[in-house]
Amino acid sequence: MNLDDFYENIHLLTMTTLQEKDVELQKMKTNIYHLEQDLIKDEEDLIKISQDYENAEIELECNRRESHSVRDRLQQMVDKCLKTKNNIEIQIQKKKEKISIDKDLLNDKLSTYKSRLKQEQDQWLVETLNYVKSISEKITTYITDLINKPLPNNTSKTDILPLLNDIVHFCRQNLLEPTKTIIDSTKIQSMKEFITSELEHIKKHVKNKIIDNDPMYSFMFFYCDLIYMGLDSLVHSTSSWNKYIDTLKTTQIIAYAQNKKKIILYELNRCTNDELLKYAYEISRQVHTKVTKLDMAFTGQYSKHIQYLIREFKRFVGNLLYAGCLYSQLQYGVREPFNEYLVGIENDIIDSRLSRSESDLLNLLETCELQLKSHSDALIYQTLHIAFTFSSNSFSLFDEINRSVKELIQLVLPSAHLINRSWLTIDTLINKICQKVTVEEGEILKQLCKDFLKFVDETCEINNQSDFINKQLESDLFKIIWEHIEQLIKILVKNRPAMKIFSENLINRWHRTMKEIFRGFIQARKFNIQRQLEWNQRNVKQISTLLNIEDATTKTKTNSVYRLADIERALQQKTRLLADVDADHRLIRLNRLQHLEIVYQLTIGGIDNLESILMNMPIHHMDLSSFFKLLNSTRDLYKSSEINLLEQPLIHFINGNSMFNNSFQLLDGIYRLEQSVFQVLYEAAKVEAENRFNEFQDSIKFESIFDMVKSAINQWDNACQSFMKLHYYAVKSFADPELMNFAPTDSDISQSLLDLNEQINNRLNERSDDEAWKTLIANSTAQKFKNNMNQIVQLSQCLRLTSNDLSNSTNVYNLFNKLPKPEIQNNLLDLIPFKDFSAVAQNIHIVDDTESALEYEFSRVWTRSMDRSFQSIIKCRDQVYSDIYLYVDQLRLNKCQLFLLYVCANTLSNNITSNIQSNFNTMLAECIRFCELKYLDRSEYIKHLEECQRLIREAQRIHRTMKRSSNNWAEVNDLFDLSSFKIETNLNNAFLYSQMSRDTHLWLVENIGSDTTPTIMTCHPKPAILDFGVALTGIHQRMIQRIFIHNEVDRDLKVKIDRSTKLTDTPFDVTSDNLQLTSGDICELEVMLRPPTNICSLKESWDLVVDNQIKLSNTLQAQAEIVEIDLKIPAETIDFGLIPCNGHRIVDYIQLENILPYPVRIKARLKLPETNQRHSILTIVNNELTIPAKSKISFGTALEPSNNIEEDIEADVFLAVDTPKN
Repeated sequence: MNLDDFYENIHLLTMTTLQEKDVELQKMKTNIYHLEQDLIKDEEDLIKISQDYENAEIELECNRRESHSVRDRLQQMVDKCLKTKNNIEIQIQKKKEKISIDKDLLNDKLSTYKSRLKQEQDQWLVETLNYVKSISEKITTYITDLINKPLPNNTSKTDILPLLNDIVHFCRQNLLEPTKTIIDSTKIQSMKEFITSELEHIKKHVKNKIIDNDPMYSFMFFYCDLIYMGLDSLVHSTSSWNKYIDTLKTTQIIAYAQNKKKIILYELNRCTNDELLKYAYEISRQVHTKVTKLDMAFTGQYSKHIQYLIREFKRFVGNLLYAGCLYSQLQYGVREPFNEYLVGIENDIIDSRLSRSESDLLNLLETCELQLKSHSDALIYQTLHIAFTFSSNSFSLFDEINRSVKELIQLVLPSAHLINRSWLTIDTLINKICQKVTVEEGEILKQLCKDFLKFVDETCEINNQSDFINKQLESDLFKIIWEHIEQLIKILVKNRPAMKIFSENLINRWHRTMKEIFRGFIQARKFNIQRQLEWNQRNVKQISTLLNIEDATTKTKTNSVYRLADIERALQQKTRLLADVDADHRLIRLNRLQHLEIVYQLTIGGIDNLESILMNMPIHHMDLSSFFKLLNSTRDLYKSSEINLLEQPLIHFINGNSMFNNSFQLLDGIYRLEQSVFQVLYEAAKVEAENRFNEFQDSIKFESIFDMVKSAINQWDNACQSFMKLHYYAVKSFADPELMNFAPTDSDISQSLLDLNEQINNRLNERSDDEAWKTLIANSTAQKFKNNMNQIVQLSQCLRLTSNDLSNSTNVYNLFNKLPKPEIQNNLLDLIPFKDFSAVAQNIHIVDDTESALEYEFSRVWTRSMDRSFQSIIKCRDQVYSDIYLYVDQLRLNKCQLFLLYVCANTLSNNITSNIQSNFNTMLAECIRFCELKYLDRSEYIKHLEECQRLIREAQRIHRTMKRSSNNWAEVNDLFDLSSFKIETNLNNAFLYSQMSRDTHLWLVENIGSDTTPTIMTCHPKPAILDFGVALTGIHQRMIQRIFIHNEVDRDLKVKIDRSTKLTDTPFDVTSDNLQLTSGDICELEVMLRPPTNICSLKESWDLVVDNQIKLSNTLQAQAEIVEIDLKIPAETIDFGLIPCNGHRIVDYIQLENILPYPVRIKARLKLPETNQRHSILTIVNNELTIPAKSKISFGTALEPSNNIEEDIEADVFLAVDTPKN
C-alpha cells in the first residue's frame, strides 16, 4: 500500500488528541451562530417596530379631534412603540459588540489549533508509513525466497510489476510440474505471525490517534482486514496445494492419467459446448454414452464422488436440451414432440416445473448459455475438485452463489431496509432534541440505541439467509424495540405535545416495518419447505418400501421412506401398490390415497397463500400482543405443515386415522388463523369506533353557541331600547312654579309657544323612530339568525351510543344509516344568513352610550353597546360556520370508521351474501361522497381526510380478501361434499399437456335417479371454453388446442362433437367421429385453428352427443381474437450509418407500437453471425419491455465503435411477443 497520495489530504484527519479542543471550538462557533441569528431577528423586529411606531404617530395626528379617551389610548401606543424600539436598538448594539469579541477570540484559538493539528497529522502519517514499510519488506522477502529470484538492485520499492511477473512465472512452472517444488508451511506461518503483530500495532496506532468516524480510520481497518484475509487465503491455498500434490501421487490418479480417461471428458466437453439446439439428438446420445463409460472410470474412495458429479452434469444438460426443444416447438409451431430426441434422458431428471412461456424459456436459455461453458469445462479439472473437497459440486457452485444472492435480496434486504429507515428516524430525533433532552427521554433513547446496536453484533451475522429473520424473532429483539418505541412515544407526547404527529408517524413506520418483517418470515418458511420438497423429489425411493410399516417406523429419518409429499409418486404406481390388496379393501385404500392427494394439494396451497392473505389485511394496525400471537400461530402452522409433508411416513396416513385427522386439523388451523386475524381486526376497529364516536359527541358545541347567540341578541335589544329612550328630547314644562305669581309678558308667551311647538315635533319624531326600529335590517338579521340557530341545533342532534350499537354488523349498518347523510353540510351552511348580514349598512356612526346623536338619522347611528352586541353576534356566526365544518369532519371520520367496522364484523361470517354486498356498496358510495365534500384548509382537516381515505382503502382490501377467502373455502367444502364426483387419479395429469393454460377439461357425471326422478347426465363446467387467445391473420401457422373429456360415469361411453349449427366458413377444425371413452378414463380431442384470413372475434358453441342418444347442448365454446398485427414496427432496419472509429457510444431508437387493447411484453434478443469476430460492441439498451395498451415505447440499440479498426456490423434482432392470452 502506498500512502503518498494521502499527503495532499492529510489536513482532513481528525485526531483524538485534539478532540476536546475541537469540541470547544465547535461550541464557540455555535454560540456565534446563535448570536448572529438573534441579531438578524432583532434587526427584523426593529424594522417592524419602527413601522409600527410611524403608523402610530400618523394615527395619533389624524385623531387629534377625537375624544380624550381615544387620544390617550393612541398616545400610549406611540410611547410603547418608542420604548420597544429603543430597547431593541440597545440590544442590537450589545450583540454586535459581543459577536466581534467572540470572533476575535475564535480566530486566535483556531490559529493555535491548526498549527498543533498539522504537527499531530504529520507525525501520525510518518509512524503509519513505517509500519506499512515493514510489512511490505517482509512480504517481498518471503516471496523472493520462495521463488528463488531476488529483485534487481535498481528496482523501486513502489514498482511491484517485476515481482508480480516473477510470481506468475513461478505459478505457471509449478502447474506444469506440480511435484517439483514443495512449499514450506512453517515459513508461511512465521511470516503470518510477524505481519499479524504489525497489523495489531497499526490498529492500536489508529485507535489511539484517529477518531472512529474518520474515513482514514475505516480505511486502515479495511486495509488490515484485507491483509488478514490474504494471509489466511495463502495458508489455506498452500495447504490445499500440498494436498493436491499428494493426490497426484496416488496410484488411482496415476492409473487415471495412464489410461487416458481424460480424453473422454474432453470429448464430452466438445460435444456439448457449441451446437446445443441444432444437434439435440447427437448431444443427448453422446452424453448418455460418455456418462455410461465414466461410471467405471474411478474405483475405490473417489467412485461415488465422480459418479455424483457426472449425474449432476447429465441432469443439467438434459434440462437444457428439454428447454431448448420446448422453445423451438413454441417458436416455430412444431407439433411433433421432441422426447424421442432425448436419448437416455430419464423423465425423473426433467424439471416438472419448467415454464412453458416463450419469454420465460428464452430467459432460462440465456442463463444456461452463460453457465454451460463453466459447467462443461469444470469436468476437465475433476482431480482438482477431488483434492479441494470444499468445492466438490462444481456444477452447482454458480447456482448456489446465485441462489444465495437471491435469497438475501428476497428474504432479508426488504426487512433490513425498513429497519434501517426506522433507525434513521430515531437518529434524526436524537440529533434534533439532543440540546434539550430530558432525563427520561435520554434513558429510553439509550435503550433504543442499544437495541439497534445489536443488529451489527456478531450474533446477527447472516449465516443462513432463509432462517435469519426467524432467529431474530425468536430472540425477542423486535418485541423489545417495539416496547421501547411505545414508551418513547408516551414520553414525547407528554413532554412535547407539538411532537404528536411525529410520534404517530414513528409508530406507523415501525408497524409497517414489522409487517414487512412478517412478510419476510413467511417467505422464508415457504422457501425452506419448497427447498425440502425439491430435495425430497430428487431422492430415489422404492415402491416396495411404502407399505412396510417396520421400515417406516425404524427408518423415519432416512430418505427412502415415502412421505405425504410423495403421494403423487405413489399414485403413479397405484397398480403395483394395490396389487396385493383384496378387492374389498382396494377401493377403500384407493379412496384414502386420492383424499390424501387432495389434502396434500390443499396444504401446499394453504401455506403458499398465507402470505397474500395476511399481507392483504391491515395487520400493521395490530398491537404488540396481537401481532406476536399471530406470528407464533403462523410459525406453528408452518412447522406442522413441514412435519406432515416431509417427516411423517405416508403409511401412517394410509393406515391410521389419527394422522389423517391431524392433517384436517392443520387445514382448519390455516382457515382459523385467518379468522383469528379478522377477530383481532374487528375488536380493534370496534374500540376505535367507540372512541371516535365519543369524540364526535363531545365536539358538537352548537347548543352552547345558541345560548351565546340568545345572550348577544338580548344585549342588542336592550342597547337599542336604551338608545331610543336617550334620543331624549328635552321636554320643558309649560309653567314654571316660580313664575305662577307673575303675569306673563309678551316675550314669555312667544317662548312658551316655541317650546310647545318643539315638544309636538319631538312626539312626532318619536313615533317615526319606533317605525324605523321595527324595519332595521340589523334587528331582523339577528332575529333570523336566532331562529335558524334553533334549526341547526335540531339537525345536529347526535345519538347516544349504546352497548348494542356495535355488537354485530346489522347494528353497525343501522347506526351508519341513522347518522346524517353528506347533504347535511349544505343544509347547515344554508341556515347561516350571510346575505342578511351583508345587507347591514357599513357606514354606521358609532357614538357613546350617553349621546343622543340628534344630528344623525336614526337608522344610521349606533351606540357603542349596540356595536359590541352586534359584533358578538357576528362572532357567533363565524364560530357556527367553523363548527359546521368541524361537525361534518367528525361525522365523515365516524362514517368511514363504521364502514370499516361493518366490513370487519362481516369477516367473522363464513360467506358473503347478496345483502352484505349491497350494504357494502351503499356504505362505500356514501363514504366517497363524504370525502368529496368541501373542507377548510386546515392541517387537522387535511389529516382527517387522509385518514378517511385510508379507512376506505382498508375496508375495500379486507372485503376483497374476505370474498376471495370465503369463495376458496366454500369450494374446498364443495369438493369434500361431492359424493358422485370421482377425483382424478392424478390432479397434475389433467393439465400435464396443457399449452399456455388454454386447453379445456370437461367432466361427464351422472346423477342417479330414483323411482320418481330420472337419471340425468350432466357435464362440468358448462360451457367449457377453449380459448385460442390472439392469432395473427395471414400467418401460415396452425394453432392446436386440446379438449380432455373425463368419464366419471360407471360405464363406457361414446362421445362426439356435434357442429350442425356451425358457420359455413369457420377456421375451427375438429373431428365429428365417435370416440370410445372407458369408465374412469379420459379421451383427447384436438381442435385446430387454421390460418385465419379475416380480422374478427370468433366464437362458436358446440354440442356434445353421448352414445348417439343424449345431446348436451352448448357444452363447448371455442373462441379466438384475430388481429392483423399485434406489434407495429416502423422500419425493418436500424441503420447507424457511417460511424468514426474510436468514438463515443451511439444509441439509435425506433418506436414499437402496441395496437392491441391490452398490454404486451416484449423480449428482445440479438443474434450475431456465427463467425462474429467484431471489435465493435453492439447491444440492446433494454431487452425486456412492457408496452401498455394502444401506446408506443422506444426500443434502442447501442453501438460502441472499435479503436482504429474498420469493419461492417450486421446483426438480427428477434422479438418475442407475449400477450395476456398468448
